[in-house]
Amino acid sequence: MKRLRTRIHRAALLASLLLLSVSAIAQDELASDQTLRIGLNASDIGTLDPHSTLLLPDSPIKYAIFEGLLQYVEPGNVASGVAPLLAERWESSEDGDVWTFHLKPGVQWHGDYGELSADDVVYSFERAQDPERSSVLDAPVWTRIASVEALDDMTVQVTLRTPDPLYDIKLASQRDGQVIVPRTAFEELGDDGFTANPVGSGPFVFESYSSQDQVVLAANENYHDGAPILERIEFKYVPSLSARNLALQQGELDMAFGESDPLWIEDRENDGIIVDLLGPGFTGLLMFNLEREPLDDALVREAIAHAINREALSALMAGPPQISPLPEDGWLFATTEGVPMYAYDPERVQELLAEAGYPDGVHLGRQVTSESSYYRPQLEAIHAMLAEANITMDLSVVDHATFHELQGDDQNALPLFGGGGFDGLSVLTQFFHEDGALNFSHYTGVTDLLNQAADTADVDEIETILAEVQRKLVEDLAVYPTVTVMKVLARQPYVDLGYEPVATMTDFYELSNRVRILAE
Repeated sequence: MKRLRTRIHRAALLASLLLLSVSAIAQDELASDQTLRIGLNASDIGTLDPHSTLLLPDSPIKYAIFEGLLQYVEPGNVASGVAPLLAERWESSEDGDVWTFHLKPGVQWHGDYGELSADDVVYSFERAQDPERSSVLDAPVWTRIASVEALDDMTVQVTLRTPDPLYDIKLASQRDGQVIVPRTAFEELGDDGFTANPVGSGPFVFESYSSQDQVVLAANENYHDGAPILERIEFKYVPSLSARNLALQQGELDMAFGESDPLWIEDRENDGIIVDLLGPGFTGLLMFNLEREPLDDALVREAIAHAINREALSALMAGPPQISPLPEDGWLFATTEGVPMYAYDPERVQELLAEAGYPDGVHLGRQVTSESSYYRPQLEAIHAMLAEANITMDLSVVDHATFHELQGDDQNALPLFGGGGFDGLSVLTQFFHEDGALNFSHYTGVTDLLNQAADTADVDEIETILAEVQRKLVEDLAVYPTVTVMKVLARQPYVDLGYEPVATMTDFYELSNRVRILAE
Protein backbone atom coordinates (compact mmCIF):
# COMPACT_ATOMS: atom_id res chain seq x y z
CA MET A 1 0.00 0.00 0.00
CA LYS A 2 2.90 2.35 0.58
CA ARG A 3 3.29 3.30 -3.06
CA LEU A 4 -0.25 4.74 -3.05
CA ARG A 5 -0.01 6.59 0.24
CA THR A 6 2.21 9.42 -0.87
CA ARG A 7 0.17 12.40 -2.03
CA ILE A 8 1.63 14.49 -4.80
CA HIS A 9 0.32 18.05 -4.56
CA ARG A 10 2.68 20.42 -6.29
CA ALA A 11 1.89 22.24 -9.48
CA ALA A 12 5.48 21.64 -10.57
CA LEU A 13 4.30 18.22 -11.70
CA LEU A 14 2.56 19.91 -14.58
CA ALA A 15 5.87 19.95 -16.40
CA SER A 16 6.07 16.17 -16.27
CA LEU A 17 2.48 15.94 -17.44
CA LEU A 18 3.36 17.61 -20.73
CA LEU A 19 4.94 14.54 -22.21
CA LEU A 20 4.97 16.07 -25.67
CA SER A 21 4.12 19.74 -26.00
CA VAL A 22 2.50 21.07 -29.12
CA SER A 23 5.60 23.06 -29.97
CA ALA A 24 7.83 20.00 -29.62
CA ILE A 25 5.80 17.88 -32.00
CA ALA A 26 4.88 20.51 -34.57
CA GLN A 27 7.92 19.60 -36.69
CA ASP A 28 6.33 16.31 -37.82
CA GLU A 29 4.24 16.39 -40.97
CA LEU A 30 0.53 16.34 -40.21
CA ALA A 31 -2.28 15.02 -42.34
CA SER A 32 -4.32 17.75 -43.99
CA ASP A 33 -7.51 16.32 -42.49
CA GLN A 34 -7.33 16.38 -38.71
CA THR A 35 -10.63 14.51 -38.19
CA LEU A 36 -10.41 11.53 -35.85
CA ARG A 37 -13.02 8.81 -36.44
CA ILE A 38 -13.70 6.46 -33.53
CA GLY A 39 -15.78 3.27 -33.61
CA LEU A 40 -17.88 2.73 -30.46
CA ASN A 41 -19.11 -0.73 -29.49
CA ALA A 42 -22.75 0.29 -29.04
CA SER A 43 -25.88 0.93 -31.09
CA ASP A 44 -26.50 4.37 -29.67
CA ILE A 45 -25.68 6.86 -26.96
CA GLY A 46 -26.59 6.30 -23.33
CA THR A 47 -26.36 9.80 -21.89
CA LEU A 48 -23.89 12.66 -21.92
CA ASP A 49 -24.79 13.75 -18.40
CA PRO A 50 -21.40 13.18 -16.70
CA HIS A 51 -22.98 12.46 -13.32
CA SER A 52 -25.35 9.88 -14.75
CA THR A 53 -23.51 7.85 -17.36
CA LEU A 54 -22.08 4.50 -16.30
CA LEU A 55 -21.90 3.10 -19.84
CA LEU A 56 -18.50 2.25 -21.27
CA PRO A 57 -19.21 3.55 -24.82
CA ASP A 58 -20.16 6.96 -23.40
CA SER A 59 -16.83 7.32 -21.62
CA PRO A 60 -14.53 8.58 -24.41
CA ILE A 61 -17.03 11.29 -25.31
CA LYS A 62 -17.35 12.33 -21.68
CA TYR A 63 -13.59 12.44 -21.13
CA ALA A 64 -13.11 14.69 -24.19
CA ILE A 65 -15.74 17.23 -23.08
CA PHE A 66 -15.40 17.33 -19.27
CA GLU A 67 -12.56 17.68 -16.79
CA GLY A 68 -12.00 17.24 -13.08
CA LEU A 69 -9.97 19.12 -10.52
CA LEU A 70 -7.05 16.69 -10.74
CA GLN A 71 -5.56 14.14 -13.09
CA TYR A 72 -2.82 11.53 -13.09
CA VAL A 73 0.69 12.62 -14.08
CA GLU A 74 0.62 10.03 -16.88
CA PRO A 75 -2.79 9.57 -18.51
CA GLY A 76 -4.72 6.90 -16.66
CA ASN A 77 -1.71 5.69 -14.66
CA VAL A 78 -2.51 5.81 -10.93
CA ALA A 79 1.02 4.82 -9.98
CA SER A 80 2.43 7.95 -11.67
CA GLY A 81 0.91 10.24 -9.03
CA VAL A 82 -1.51 13.16 -9.08
CA ALA A 83 -1.15 16.39 -11.05
CA PRO A 84 -3.16 19.62 -11.47
CA LEU A 85 -5.96 20.06 -13.98
CA LEU A 86 -8.72 22.54 -13.08
CA ALA A 87 -7.10 22.94 -9.66
CA GLU A 88 -3.60 24.38 -10.01
CA ARG A 89 -2.65 23.41 -6.44
CA TRP A 90 -4.19 21.84 -3.36
CA GLU A 91 -3.44 20.85 0.20
CA SER A 92 -5.03 18.86 3.01
CA SER A 93 -5.14 19.07 6.76
CA GLU A 94 -2.69 16.87 8.64
CA ASP A 95 -5.21 14.09 9.24
CA GLY A 96 -6.76 14.35 5.76
CA ASP A 97 -10.29 15.47 6.64
CA VAL A 98 -10.15 18.97 5.11
CA TRP A 99 -9.01 19.47 1.52
CA THR A 100 -8.51 22.87 -0.10
CA PHE A 101 -8.33 23.34 -3.87
CA HIS A 102 -7.07 26.49 -5.59
CA LEU A 103 -8.51 26.77 -9.10
CA LYS A 104 -6.58 27.52 -12.25
CA PRO A 105 -7.47 31.07 -13.35
CA GLY A 106 -8.76 31.84 -16.82
CA VAL A 107 -10.41 28.49 -17.61
CA GLN A 108 -13.30 29.17 -20.00
CA TRP A 109 -16.43 27.06 -20.31
CA HIS A 110 -17.50 26.01 -23.78
CA GLY A 111 -19.80 28.47 -25.51
CA ASP A 112 -20.78 31.65 -23.71
CA TYR A 113 -20.88 30.34 -20.16
CA GLY A 114 -17.98 32.32 -18.82
CA GLU A 115 -15.10 31.35 -16.58
CA LEU A 116 -14.66 28.49 -14.13
CA SER A 117 -15.28 29.53 -10.54
CA ALA A 118 -15.49 27.97 -7.10
CA ASP A 119 -19.29 28.16 -7.35
CA ASP A 120 -19.16 25.70 -10.27
CA VAL A 121 -17.11 23.28 -8.21
CA VAL A 122 -19.53 23.45 -5.28
CA TYR A 123 -22.46 22.93 -7.65
CA SER A 124 -20.77 19.95 -9.32
CA PHE A 125 -19.96 18.24 -6.03
CA GLU A 126 -23.50 18.78 -4.76
CA ARG A 127 -25.00 17.51 -8.01
CA ALA A 128 -22.91 14.33 -7.83
CA GLN A 129 -24.47 13.71 -4.40
CA ASP A 130 -28.06 14.45 -5.48
CA PRO A 131 -30.12 11.21 -5.53
CA GLU A 132 -32.51 12.74 -8.08
CA ARG A 133 -29.78 13.58 -10.59
CA SER A 134 -26.80 11.32 -10.01
CA SER A 135 -25.92 7.69 -10.65
CA VAL A 136 -22.63 7.93 -8.77
CA LEU A 137 -23.77 9.34 -5.43
CA ASP A 138 -23.04 6.16 -3.45
CA ALA A 139 -19.34 6.17 -4.36
CA PRO A 140 -17.19 6.89 -1.26
CA VAL A 141 -15.63 9.88 -3.02
CA TRP A 142 -19.06 11.53 -2.58
CA THR A 143 -20.56 9.81 0.47
CA ARG A 144 -17.59 10.83 2.59
CA ILE A 145 -18.25 14.54 2.08
CA ALA A 146 -19.64 16.54 5.01
CA SER A 147 -19.59 19.92 3.27
CA VAL A 148 -18.26 21.78 0.23
CA GLU A 149 -17.66 25.52 0.56
CA ALA A 150 -16.40 28.27 -1.72
CA LEU A 151 -13.86 30.22 0.37
CA ASP A 152 -13.61 32.79 -2.42
CA ASP A 153 -14.16 32.88 -6.19
CA MET A 154 -11.19 30.57 -6.86
CA THR A 155 -10.85 28.47 -3.71
CA VAL A 156 -12.92 25.48 -2.61
CA GLN A 157 -12.78 23.65 0.69
CA VAL A 158 -14.05 20.08 1.01
CA THR A 159 -14.61 18.76 4.52
CA LEU A 160 -14.97 15.01 4.91
CA ARG A 161 -17.03 13.19 7.52
CA THR A 162 -14.00 11.03 8.24
CA PRO A 163 -10.40 11.60 7.17
CA ASP A 164 -9.25 10.15 3.88
CA PRO A 165 -5.51 10.35 3.17
CA LEU A 166 -6.10 9.11 -0.40
CA TYR A 167 -8.83 11.54 -1.37
CA ASP A 168 -6.86 13.38 -4.05
CA ILE A 169 -5.95 10.09 -5.75
CA LYS A 170 -9.65 9.26 -5.96
CA LEU A 171 -10.56 12.70 -7.32
CA ALA A 172 -8.03 12.26 -10.13
CA SER A 173 -10.23 9.57 -11.66
CA GLN A 174 -13.41 10.44 -13.58
CA ARG A 175 -14.97 7.00 -13.14
CA ASP A 176 -17.34 8.10 -10.38
CA GLY A 177 -18.28 11.40 -12.00
CA GLN A 178 -15.40 13.49 -10.63
CA VAL A 179 -15.96 16.23 -13.22
CA ILE A 180 -16.77 19.91 -12.91
CA VAL A 181 -19.70 21.43 -14.82
CA PRO A 182 -20.93 25.02 -15.16
CA ARG A 183 -23.85 25.97 -12.91
CA THR A 184 -25.07 28.63 -15.34
CA ALA A 185 -25.43 26.10 -18.18
CA PHE A 186 -27.68 23.86 -16.09
CA GLU A 187 -29.72 26.81 -14.87
CA GLU A 188 -30.23 27.99 -18.43
CA LEU A 189 -30.68 24.65 -20.20
CA GLY A 190 -32.08 22.39 -17.49
CA ASP A 191 -30.94 18.79 -17.03
CA ASP A 192 -32.47 17.55 -20.29
CA GLY A 193 -31.22 20.50 -22.27
CA PHE A 194 -27.72 20.12 -20.86
CA THR A 195 -27.66 16.41 -21.70
CA ALA A 196 -28.63 17.25 -25.28
CA ASN A 197 -25.99 20.01 -25.47
CA PRO A 198 -23.30 19.22 -22.87
CA VAL A 199 -20.97 22.03 -21.77
CA GLY A 200 -17.57 21.38 -20.25
CA SER A 201 -14.07 22.81 -20.09
CA GLY A 202 -12.24 20.07 -21.97
CA PRO A 203 -10.29 20.17 -25.23
CA PHE A 204 -13.33 19.34 -27.38
CA VAL A 205 -16.76 20.97 -27.70
CA PHE A 206 -20.03 19.15 -28.39
CA GLU A 207 -21.24 19.87 -31.92
CA SER A 208 -23.97 17.39 -32.87
CA TYR A 209 -25.62 14.03 -32.26
CA SER A 210 -27.38 11.79 -34.79
CA SER A 211 -29.41 8.93 -33.33
CA GLN A 212 -27.77 5.53 -33.80
CA ASP A 213 -25.18 7.18 -36.01
CA GLN A 214 -22.63 9.46 -34.39
CA VAL A 215 -21.64 12.18 -31.94
CA VAL A 216 -19.41 14.94 -33.31
CA LEU A 217 -17.06 17.12 -31.26
CA ALA A 218 -15.09 20.12 -32.49
CA ALA A 219 -11.79 21.51 -31.25
CA ASN A 220 -12.04 23.93 -28.32
CA GLU A 221 -9.97 26.81 -29.64
CA ASN A 222 -10.10 28.48 -26.21
CA TYR A 223 -8.86 25.44 -24.30
CA HIS A 224 -6.87 26.48 -21.25
CA ASP A 225 -3.96 24.17 -22.09
CA GLY A 226 -3.76 25.24 -25.72
CA ALA A 227 -5.94 24.61 -28.77
CA PRO A 228 -6.07 20.96 -29.89
CA ILE A 229 -4.28 19.78 -33.00
CA LEU A 230 -7.31 17.74 -34.03
CA GLU A 231 -10.07 19.80 -35.63
CA ARG A 232 -12.88 17.32 -35.12
CA ILE A 233 -13.75 13.95 -33.54
CA GLU A 234 -16.50 11.75 -34.94
CA PHE A 235 -17.69 9.03 -32.55
CA LYS A 236 -19.49 6.46 -34.69
CA TYR A 237 -21.88 3.83 -33.31
CA VAL A 238 -20.76 0.50 -34.76
CA PRO A 239 -22.07 -2.32 -32.54
CA SER A 240 -21.01 -5.05 -34.96
CA LEU A 241 -17.46 -6.24 -34.37
CA SER A 242 -17.14 -7.41 -37.97
CA ALA A 243 -18.21 -3.97 -39.18
CA ARG A 244 -15.62 -2.29 -36.93
CA ASN A 245 -12.98 -4.72 -38.21
CA LEU A 246 -13.78 -3.92 -41.83
CA ALA A 247 -13.84 -0.18 -41.16
CA LEU A 248 -10.40 -0.39 -39.51
CA GLN A 249 -9.00 -2.46 -42.36
CA GLN A 250 -10.29 -0.01 -44.96
CA GLY A 251 -9.15 3.05 -43.02
CA GLU A 252 -12.69 4.29 -42.38
CA LEU A 253 -12.02 4.28 -38.64
CA ASP A 254 -8.91 5.63 -36.94
CA MET A 255 -9.64 4.16 -33.49
CA ALA A 256 -12.05 1.61 -32.12
CA PHE A 257 -12.94 -0.54 -29.18
CA GLY A 258 -11.43 -3.96 -29.81
CA GLU A 259 -12.17 -7.54 -28.88
CA SER A 260 -10.78 -9.49 -25.92
CA ASP A 261 -9.85 -12.42 -28.11
CA PRO A 262 -6.25 -13.51 -28.81
CA LEU A 263 -7.12 -14.34 -32.44
CA TRP A 264 -8.75 -10.94 -32.96
CA ILE A 265 -5.68 -9.20 -31.56
CA GLU A 266 -3.37 -11.22 -33.82
CA ASP A 267 -5.51 -10.57 -36.91
CA ARG A 268 -5.59 -6.81 -36.33
CA GLU A 269 -1.84 -6.65 -35.79
CA ASN A 270 -1.40 -8.58 -39.03
CA ASP A 271 -3.53 -5.88 -40.68
CA GLY A 272 -0.98 -3.29 -39.50
CA ILE A 273 -3.26 -1.93 -36.76
CA ILE A 274 -1.77 -1.03 -33.37
CA VAL A 275 -3.53 -2.92 -30.58
CA ASP A 276 -3.13 -1.69 -27.00
CA LEU A 277 -4.06 -3.90 -24.04
CA LEU A 278 -4.70 -1.61 -21.11
CA GLY A 279 -6.09 -2.24 -17.70
CA PRO A 280 -7.19 -3.91 -15.61
CA GLY A 281 -10.37 -3.02 -17.40
CA PHE A 282 -13.56 -5.01 -17.15
CA THR A 283 -13.51 -6.94 -13.87
CA GLY A 284 -15.97 -9.75 -14.36
CA LEU A 285 -18.50 -10.05 -11.52
CA LEU A 286 -21.11 -12.77 -12.01
CA MET A 287 -23.60 -12.01 -9.26
CA PHE A 288 -26.25 -14.30 -7.84
CA ASN A 289 -29.67 -12.68 -7.51
CA LEU A 290 -30.49 -13.86 -4.00
CA GLU A 291 -34.11 -12.78 -4.33
CA ARG A 292 -34.73 -15.25 -7.15
CA GLU A 293 -35.43 -18.93 -6.66
CA PRO A 294 -33.51 -21.22 -6.73
CA LEU A 295 -30.52 -18.89 -6.23
CA ASP A 296 -31.60 -18.23 -2.67
CA ASP A 297 -30.28 -21.76 -2.02
CA ALA A 298 -26.54 -21.72 -1.26
CA LEU A 299 -26.19 -25.27 -2.63
CA VAL A 300 -27.45 -24.18 -6.05
CA ARG A 301 -25.09 -21.22 -6.06
CA GLU A 302 -22.16 -23.46 -5.21
CA ALA A 303 -23.17 -25.87 -7.97
CA ILE A 304 -23.11 -23.01 -10.48
CA ALA A 305 -19.69 -21.94 -9.24
CA HIS A 306 -18.26 -25.45 -9.75
CA ALA A 307 -19.89 -25.68 -13.21
CA ILE A 308 -17.93 -22.71 -14.55
CA ASN A 309 -14.48 -23.28 -16.03
CA ARG A 310 -12.67 -20.08 -15.13
CA GLU A 311 -9.53 -21.07 -17.05
CA ALA A 312 -11.59 -21.51 -20.22
CA LEU A 313 -13.10 -18.05 -19.70
CA SER A 314 -9.60 -16.66 -19.25
CA ALA A 315 -8.50 -18.09 -22.59
CA LEU A 316 -11.66 -16.82 -24.28
CA MET A 317 -11.37 -13.26 -22.97
CA ALA A 318 -7.57 -12.87 -23.14
CA GLY A 319 -7.39 -11.87 -19.48
CA PRO A 320 -6.19 -13.42 -16.22
CA PRO A 321 -8.60 -15.44 -14.04
CA GLN A 322 -10.14 -13.28 -11.34
CA ILE A 323 -10.39 -14.86 -7.90
CA SER A 324 -11.46 -11.85 -5.83
CA PRO A 325 -14.09 -9.21 -6.65
CA LEU A 326 -11.12 -6.83 -7.00
CA PRO A 327 -8.28 -7.52 -9.47
CA GLU A 328 -4.86 -7.50 -7.87
CA ASP A 329 -3.00 -5.67 -10.64
CA GLY A 330 -2.82 -2.13 -9.29
CA TRP A 331 -6.18 -1.86 -7.54
CA LEU A 332 -6.35 -0.37 -4.09
CA PHE A 333 -7.07 -2.93 -1.33
CA ALA A 334 -7.29 -5.96 -3.66
CA THR A 335 -6.30 -9.37 -2.28
CA THR A 336 -6.94 -13.06 -2.95
CA GLU A 337 -5.77 -14.22 0.48
CA GLY A 338 -8.37 -16.56 1.95
CA VAL A 339 -10.76 -16.11 -0.99
CA PRO A 340 -12.34 -19.47 -2.06
CA MET A 341 -11.53 -20.69 -5.59
CA TYR A 342 -14.43 -23.05 -6.48
CA ALA A 343 -12.54 -25.21 -8.95
CA TYR A 344 -14.29 -26.53 -12.04
CA ASP A 345 -15.78 -29.88 -10.91
CA PRO A 346 -18.72 -31.35 -12.90
CA GLU A 347 -19.15 -34.28 -10.51
CA ARG A 348 -19.44 -31.97 -7.51
CA VAL A 349 -22.06 -29.96 -9.42
CA GLN A 350 -24.37 -32.96 -9.68
CA GLU A 351 -23.88 -33.86 -6.03
CA LEU A 352 -24.83 -30.34 -4.94
CA LEU A 353 -27.88 -30.16 -7.23
CA ALA A 354 -29.13 -33.48 -5.90
CA GLU A 355 -28.59 -32.35 -2.32
CA ALA A 356 -30.56 -29.17 -3.09
CA GLY A 357 -33.45 -31.22 -4.45
CA TYR A 358 -32.75 -30.78 -8.18
CA PRO A 359 -31.37 -34.17 -9.32
CA ASP A 360 -32.61 -33.55 -12.88
CA GLY A 361 -31.19 -30.05 -13.12
CA VAL A 362 -32.58 -26.57 -12.66
CA HIS A 363 -33.89 -23.75 -14.86
CA LEU A 364 -32.95 -20.16 -13.98
CA GLY A 365 -35.44 -18.34 -16.21
CA ARG A 366 -34.82 -15.41 -18.51
CA GLN A 367 -31.35 -13.88 -18.82
CA VAL A 368 -30.27 -10.95 -21.00
CA THR A 369 -26.78 -9.89 -21.94
CA SER A 370 -25.38 -6.86 -23.68
CA GLU A 371 -24.13 -6.92 -27.23
CA SER A 372 -20.84 -5.55 -25.82
CA SER A 373 -17.78 -7.70 -26.40
CA TYR A 374 -17.04 -7.51 -22.67
CA TYR A 375 -20.38 -9.12 -21.77
CA ARG A 376 -21.73 -11.29 -24.58
CA PRO A 377 -18.84 -13.77 -25.06
CA GLN A 378 -18.53 -14.37 -21.32
CA LEU A 379 -22.20 -14.94 -20.66
CA GLU A 380 -22.68 -17.07 -23.76
CA ALA A 381 -19.76 -19.24 -22.63
CA ILE A 382 -21.15 -19.46 -19.09
CA HIS A 383 -24.56 -20.31 -20.54
CA ALA A 384 -23.00 -23.24 -22.43
CA MET A 385 -21.00 -24.43 -19.41
CA LEU A 386 -24.07 -24.42 -17.19
CA ALA A 387 -26.16 -26.20 -19.81
CA GLU A 388 -23.68 -29.07 -19.78
CA ALA A 389 -24.42 -29.39 -16.06
CA ASN A 390 -28.23 -29.31 -16.59
CA ILE A 391 -28.42 -25.72 -15.34
CA THR A 392 -30.32 -23.85 -18.04
CA MET A 393 -31.56 -20.34 -18.74
CA ASP A 394 -33.22 -18.50 -21.61
CA LEU A 395 -30.45 -16.20 -22.86
CA SER A 396 -31.08 -13.30 -25.22
CA VAL A 397 -28.84 -10.49 -26.49
CA VAL A 398 -29.98 -6.86 -26.39
CA ASP A 399 -28.36 -3.51 -27.12
CA HIS A 400 -26.16 -2.09 -24.38
CA ALA A 401 -28.57 0.57 -23.11
CA THR A 402 -31.46 -1.89 -22.94
CA PHE A 403 -29.25 -4.36 -21.11
CA HIS A 404 -28.55 -1.79 -18.38
CA GLU A 405 -32.23 -0.91 -18.15
CA LEU A 406 -33.31 -4.54 -17.79
CA GLN A 407 -30.53 -5.39 -15.39
CA GLY A 408 -31.48 -2.39 -13.31
CA ASP A 409 -35.07 -3.68 -13.29
CA ASP A 410 -33.86 -6.94 -11.75
CA GLN A 411 -34.46 -9.06 -14.86
CA ASN A 412 -31.43 -11.33 -14.51
CA ALA A 413 -30.91 -14.33 -12.26
CA LEU A 414 -27.15 -14.11 -12.87
CA PRO A 415 -26.28 -10.45 -13.44
CA LEU A 416 -22.88 -10.12 -15.08
CA PHE A 417 -21.33 -6.71 -14.58
CA GLY A 418 -17.93 -5.11 -14.84
CA GLY A 419 -16.42 -3.32 -11.88
CA GLY A 420 -14.63 -0.08 -12.63
CA GLY A 421 -12.26 2.27 -10.85
CA PHE A 422 -9.11 1.49 -8.92
CA ASP A 423 -10.58 2.36 -5.50
CA GLY A 424 -11.57 -0.97 -4.00
CA LEU A 425 -13.76 0.60 -1.33
CA SER A 426 -15.75 2.49 -3.95
CA VAL A 427 -16.24 -0.58 -6.16
CA LEU A 428 -17.25 -2.88 -3.32
CA THR A 429 -19.63 -0.24 -1.94
CA GLN A 430 -21.36 0.26 -5.28
CA PHE A 431 -21.87 -3.47 -5.81
CA PHE A 432 -22.33 -4.97 -2.37
CA HIS A 433 -23.46 -2.35 0.16
CA GLU A 434 -27.16 -2.74 0.93
CA ASP A 435 -27.69 0.75 -0.51
CA GLY A 436 -25.29 0.26 -3.43
CA ALA A 437 -26.63 1.43 -6.80
CA LEU A 438 -25.31 -1.72 -8.50
CA ASN A 439 -26.16 -4.28 -5.82
CA PHE A 440 -27.89 -6.67 -8.22
CA SER A 441 -27.26 -9.60 -5.87
CA HIS A 442 -29.32 -7.99 -3.07
CA TYR A 443 -26.65 -9.18 -0.64
CA THR A 444 -26.36 -7.32 2.66
CA GLY A 445 -23.78 -9.36 4.54
CA VAL A 446 -20.87 -6.91 4.22
CA THR A 447 -22.70 -3.60 4.71
CA ASP A 448 -21.43 -3.14 8.27
CA LEU A 449 -17.87 -3.92 7.22
CA LEU A 450 -18.05 -1.44 4.35
CA ASN A 451 -19.38 1.21 6.71
CA GLN A 452 -16.46 0.55 9.07
CA ALA A 453 -13.98 0.91 6.21
CA ALA A 454 -15.60 4.19 5.15
CA ASP A 455 -15.40 5.57 8.68
CA THR A 456 -11.66 5.17 9.22
CA ALA A 457 -8.66 7.04 7.85
CA ASP A 458 -6.21 4.29 8.79
CA VAL A 459 -5.13 2.75 5.48
CA ASP A 460 -3.94 -0.47 7.13
CA GLU A 461 -7.28 -0.87 8.89
CA ILE A 462 -9.17 -0.29 5.63
CA GLU A 463 -7.00 -2.91 3.96
CA THR A 464 -7.75 -5.46 6.70
CA ILE A 465 -11.51 -4.81 6.60
CA LEU A 466 -11.75 -5.02 2.82
CA ALA A 467 -9.76 -8.26 2.79
CA GLU A 468 -12.51 -9.73 4.98
CA VAL A 469 -15.17 -8.25 2.68
CA GLN A 470 -13.65 -9.91 -0.37
CA ARG A 471 -13.35 -13.27 1.38
CA LYS A 472 -16.91 -13.17 2.70
CA LEU A 473 -18.48 -12.13 -0.61
CA VAL A 474 -17.06 -15.13 -2.42
CA GLU A 475 -17.48 -17.53 0.49
CA ASP A 476 -21.19 -16.63 0.73
CA LEU A 477 -21.44 -16.72 -3.08
CA ALA A 478 -22.97 -13.33 -3.50
CA VAL A 479 -20.63 -13.16 -6.47
CA TYR A 480 -18.43 -15.40 -8.60
CA PRO A 481 -15.50 -13.41 -10.04
CA THR A 482 -14.80 -14.52 -13.61
CA VAL A 483 -11.87 -12.90 -15.43
CA THR A 484 -10.13 -9.55 -15.55
CA VAL A 485 -10.55 -8.44 -19.12
CA MET A 486 -7.99 -5.98 -20.38
CA LYS A 487 -9.24 -3.00 -22.34
CA VAL A 488 -8.46 -3.80 -25.96
CA LEU A 489 -8.19 -0.65 -28.04
CA ALA A 490 -7.14 -0.38 -31.67
CA ARG A 491 -5.67 2.56 -33.56
CA GLN A 492 -4.15 3.26 -36.91
CA PRO A 493 -0.35 3.72 -36.93
CA TYR A 494 -0.76 7.29 -38.14
CA VAL A 495 -2.62 8.30 -34.97
CA ASP A 496 -0.19 9.88 -32.50
CA LEU A 497 -1.66 10.02 -28.98
CA GLY A 498 0.98 12.37 -27.63
CA TYR A 499 1.81 9.87 -24.87
CA GLU A 500 2.68 6.21 -24.43
CA PRO A 501 -0.44 4.31 -23.32
CA VAL A 502 -0.03 2.20 -20.21
CA ALA A 503 -2.41 0.65 -17.65
CA THR A 504 -5.28 3.08 -17.43
CA MET A 505 -8.05 4.10 -15.06
CA THR A 506 -10.06 5.57 -17.92
CA ASP A 507 -12.03 3.49 -20.40
CA PHE A 508 -10.38 4.72 -23.59
CA TYR A 509 -7.38 6.60 -24.88
CA GLU A 510 -6.98 10.12 -23.52
CA LEU A 511 -8.24 12.41 -26.28
CA SER A 512 -6.18 15.43 -25.31
CA ASN A 513 -5.15 18.54 -27.17
CA ARG A 514 -1.96 16.70 -28.20
CA VAL A 515 -3.59 13.91 -30.21
CA ARG A 516 -2.84 14.29 -33.91
CA ILE A 517 -3.07 12.51 -37.24
CA LEU A 518 0.24 12.18 -39.07
CA ALA A 519 0.64 12.22 -42.81
CA GLU A 520 0.92 8.68 -44.16
